[in-house]
Amino acid sequence: MSTLKADTIQSTSGGAATLTKQSAAKAWVGVCDLTDSNSVVDSFNLASVTDDGTGKVDMNLTNAFANAGQSTQLTDAYWGIAQNRLSGQTSSKCRCSIVNESFTPQDAAFCMTANGDLA
Repeated sequence: MSTLKADTIQSTSGGAATLTKQSAAKAWVGVCDLTDSNSVVDSFNLASVTDDGTGKVDMNLTNAFANAGQSTQLTDAYWGIAQNRLSGQTSSKCRCSIVNESFTPQDAAFCMTANGDLA
């Protein structure tokens, strides 16, 4: 058996390599805490976080998706509260709302993943 070792894998044009026959997340946020100045513990393909009001957040991506139809999943980092996607999501921005069990918007710490084809 052969072993391939590399520090960086890029496409022939120098951009992100396209994964085939895999379902890896193309963007994720380990923990983003809206109650602590939008502090991010760890992330992948995340340029910045914008707080759009209580419980509303935009995750601005470093590398855009091919379209605005990416699948975005959020989970509360501590309490398992419900979340939903907001209109206005674009190929370079995952827009979400965080709500409590009564569906009232609230700031909280959360984790996010986004799946789809990169541009």
